[in-house]
Amino acid sequence: MSKLDPALFLTTPEDRIRIKARTEQLIKLAGGPGVFQHVAGVPTDMLSKYGSRSEPNFINAAVIVALDRQLGAPLMLGELAAMLGYRLEPIDGGGGDEVTLSDVTDLRRADSDVSLTLMEALEDGVIDISERRKARTAIASKVAKLHRIDRKLAKG
Repeated sequence: MSKLDPALFLTTPEDRIRIKARTEQLIKLAGGPGVFQHVAGVPTDMLSKYGSRSEPNFINAAVIVALDRQLGAPLMLGELAAMLGYRLEPIDGGGGDEVTLSDVTDLRRADSDVSLTLMEALEDGVIDISERRKARTAIASKVAKLHRIDRKLAKG
């Protein structure tokens, strides 16, 4: 079997490095390969290969969807869209272009969720892996809500 000619690729070496770097960063943000493997249904060694610059394997579409769902925002999809000169927008328009009381309520609920999750995790003085994952999910949800409000403010 012959090797493929890199000159035929529609991605540059810089594109591939950018994808690998972002993959590695976001998998860490999702709890690392050891935690994320249970959400993605992919073993830790493969998840590590997705972010390794010395491995030819790249993250696949199903894992990208799982990753962005775990993080509560389309961070990997957004990166790929940006590489093609696009930006993602919510299908529902993010609830309109104006910041509303509903946005503030959602944000306060997210604040409460993060605080409650962290307080519950700290009850025994040790934050275990399950509590860490739950807290990071609550934080990612809050960050997604902040991004949505920021987009609305930027449009206004």
